[in-house]
Amino acid sequence: MGGGREQWRRLTATFPEELVAHAREQTYAFNNAGLLRRFEYAPERAGVPANVNYTAGHHRFGALVIATRRRMVPLDPDGRSRRDPVLMAVDLLDVRAETRP
Repeated sequence: MGGGREQWRRLTATFPEELVAHAREQTYAFNNAGLLRRFEYAPERAGVPANVNYTAGHHRFGALVIATRRRMVPLDPDGRSRRDPVLMAVDLLDVRAETRP
């Protein structure tokens, strides 16, 4: 799996009931550099569609590597993502990382 020529490795996580999460089961995809490129889940809230989030534009801010671009699109029942509609778009324009004692 992957976008373009990148190879992505999938990891499915199941969260415990006591942890607040969008969904108990979520699947993450990481590229060979270990950067998160995609995650998908089916929210347990009625009326909220299953979706996939794509991340890009990873930049280093201090000791952190953060994706500066994120797009959420619907996930079809067969596991394929649709291009439209974009359910959410996030573009980080400025990030400040601070170290606390």
